Amino acid sequence: MNPELVQLSQLLAAQYLRNKGPVGFIDESYRDASRLDEVPFYLVTATLIPANELENSRRDYISVVGGYWWHTTEAYASKQFSLIRTFRDLIISHQTHVVISVQVRIVENDMEHARRECLMQIFARLKSLNCSLVVFERREDSKSRNADLALVSKAIRANLLPRDFKVFAGHPGAEPLLWGPDLVGWALRRQLAVGDSEWIKPLAESLELIDASEHFLLKTKGPQSAAAKDCGPGTFVGLQNEGKNRSSTEIMARETDFKKSNLKLFETMTAPQHNPQELRNWLKEMFPFPIQ
Repeated sequence: MNPELVQLSQLLAAQYLRNKGPVGFIDESYRDASRLDEVPFYLVTATLIPANELENSRRDYISVVGGYWWHTTEAYASKQFSLIRTFRDLIISHQTHVVISVQVRIVENDMEHARRECLMQIFARLKSLNCSLVVFERREDSKSRNADLALVSKAIRANLLPRDFKVFAGHPGAEPLLWGPDLVGWALRRQLAVGDSEWIKPLAESLELIDASEHFLLKTKGPQSAAAKDCGPGTFVGLQNEGKNRSSTEIMARETDFKKSNLKLFETMTAPQHNPQELRNWLKEMFPFPIQ
């Protein structure tokens, strides 16, 4: 392990020592709007692992992979299909809580905005599950990293996240527990992008999907709005006017068909913690310009 990854691993270990609740691990997948005949989407996948199971889960991941590096896309490209299935089955056997936020309403082809929408819904859901520490793969450039920190700090100042909520920009070479959401997110992306359900189908009953768009095209279930929800240190209030009727913004027919055909494996969707339209407006106000 190179010195930078060693340092990241040490910094993360210090975070774990101060954290008592479950830890969320996040990975992202997407398809942009480069082709007119394809529906773009953004996915943020989170696995939730109890604090007292981190070490055992990490050891199991390294054991099944047979080393200290994993990227599911690379494993698939090199035809390691059996290994992918074995790793997927390990995640199932661990009874890992998986939450995925899905956005197909990509306004003005703004993938960065869609990413923020998915992250905010994931953060809020994880906090409702008593998670106050989230680890995600850091982005390559410093401006994007600063934008991620700004998202969390602005959300805390706006009472959209509690003051004790922390995020850590890690690396899969320093924390193998990031491999889990990488695999699950890859599996759902295969379903959405090419209609290949083989990889996600065994996971379908054990994960929850959050529809980050304004409409719910599938039957929804709790949890409901996070408005006025007390989340420990500081008050996690949520967006103003949350709980009112959701926006009736028109959704294009192809997006409707896309959801119905590709998410039919999942009988229910978890209602987002934040009103999607109000969250979208808040994000546009906080981040009016693209990352330069």
